[in-house]
Amino acid sequence: NLTREMMDVKTIHSVAPVVLDEQLDEIIAAGFAPNLAIVFGSIRHDLSEITSAFDERGIDVFGATTSGEFLDGELNDGTIVTMLLDIEKEAYTIQFEHTGDGDTRESAQRIGRAGQERFENPGFLVHIGGNNTDGDQVVAGIHETAGENTLVFGAIAGDDWTKQGTWAFTNGKTTDRGLLGLIFDQNRVKIGGVASTGWKPAGVVRTITRSQGTKVYTIDDMPALDVLI
Repeated sequence: NLTREMMDVKTIHSVAPVVLDEQLDEIIAAGFAPNLAIVFGSIRHDLSEITSAFDERGIDVFGATTSGEFLDGELNDGTIVTMLLDIEKEAYTIQFEHTGDGDTRESAQRIGRAGQERFENPGFLVHIGGNNTDGDQVVAGIHETAGENTLVFGAIAGDDWTKQGTWAFTNGKTTDRGLLGLIFDQNRVKIGGVASTGWKPAGVVRTITRSQGTKVYTIDDMPALDVLI
């Protein structure tokens, strides 16, 4: 959730980049002038086509691929969902970090440092590109440079359950092994969120007995694949 003082917002649902392009033309022609887009899109679409639609109009992009796209409580599949914001340029910044074979925590530290240096009271939204990134390391890294009480929200990108790789993307840049941070000045824009679930426990209780980062090797001292298959 974004609490705004000087910000206007519109959301759009697009079935393809060419439709997104047409919708942006219509919105801008109607007098709305967004400068920031939060984008969630299926990997079925060419990311360069998505970002070019915003590049041509001078709109900053904070994007991630998905496994289903939500808008107004409805789940879509294979589409593009965009939140367009008309917001003060001084109220946010975007930090791109392609980690590659490097250290995720160090990439997160750089995002935290960028926020701490830019704003007195930063708040962070983070997209994680890559299936094997440890989210705990992302949060820890940001807290180490921006302060342990700093607000951090985000998620790992999706790939329509294809296991082909997940991507975070911004204008002219994509990564399947890195981080993308959208950092707000919380003296201008407050960010917040809530996590809830309706799940109830079912089945046999198991214990992970050996793991490293996001990789699980044994469950109840047995090879993880033997337990799950």
